[in-house]
Amino acid sequence: NRHIESASRELPQQPVSLQHYPTRSDITTMRRMTRASKSQFDVRQIPGGTQDQLRALHRVMDLNPPAGGTPAPPVQQMLATAQKGTNSLELLFGAYDEDRLVAAVLGMVCEGATALVLLSSELEHPEAYHGTLAALRRLVEASRLRSISLLEVLTAPGAGTQASVLHKGGFRLLTRLRYLRQTVALAPDTPRNSPDLEWVPFSPAVQPLFERTLELTYAQTHDCPELSGVRTTSDVLAGHRTTGVFDPALWWVATRDQEPVGVLLLSRLPSLPALEIVYMGVAQPVRGQGVAHALLRRAFDAAGNDGAKELTLAVDERNAPARHLYARWGFTEFGRRDAWIASLGPV
Repeated sequence: NRHIESASRELPQQPVSLQHYPTRSDITTMRRMTRASKSQFDVRQIPGGTQDQLRALHRVMDLNPPAGGTPAPPVQQMLATAQKGTNSLELLFGAYDEDRLVAAVLGMVCEGATALVLLSSELEHPEAYHGTLAALRRLVEASRLRSISLLEVLTAPGAGTQASVLHKGGFRLLTRLRYLRQTVALAPDTPRNSPDLEWVPFSPAVQPLFERTLELTYAQTHDCPELSGVRTTSDVLAGHRTTGVFDPALWWVATRDQEPVGVLLLSRLPSLPALEIVYMGVAQPVRGQGVAHALLRRAFDAAGNDGAKELTLAVDERNAPARHLYARWGFTEFGRRDAWIASLGPV
């Protein structure tokens, strides 16, 4: 076992003799490495308002421990949004060696029966690796009890130790996402209106229309097809509402002859002068008829009217038609992330 071998290299190399007994530190180190190789940790749910909560949140975000008790700005923002009810920190689990926090994972519960999982990327040490795995498995169990249908994790591309922990914890690699952006002022000068399309803005009264249109766009989709059927369409729509700052005036269904042909969901980014394309889809029977271009024209017009400087989005790198469309509109790549999922039961 390479973990045990690496552990042995960290232990004192002098032979034990009457003149050299193992110190208390030696014994403690040996016990910790043995627990790590056997995954014997006490996994606990970490309550809010505690020092362990702050330590755990810094750990899952790969931040240094708080100096003088003051959390790092990203942790402060996370705590503030939790107080507003925007997200929940209830599914925060820590792996302990006695009373020492070894590792932590967080499941931020979102609307739509989904939780976004955060875990450290610094898992090379066996103790951190096995502790994170133990906490992750506990998180998956707790999520099932809360009727969460989907767990999602975003990692840096090819994250080796993270990928190994996620795989052993019941997750699978979904795809690699490419993040794109385009300056609103540089959008191609295409026709402003498609005379054969009408636009229906979102309201609770037309939610069934939005759900029906989403389902039409899922047919033969190249955009994360593995997610089809994992959640109800109602849950999917609820999840989209939690992305960025939701404004129903930025959501539309496009209809032709009173039949839905496409959907466009935009949201504001809270700290940037930009709008995000949360979802854009075209019904399968009308693909290749210019509907996607009309949706993008609508998105750029809405961004300009909203005062946004940029339009951003994420696309499944396997979705060649969408990537070709975005390239024609001048979008450029600014990042990539691997998307991992754990489906906790079919709908």
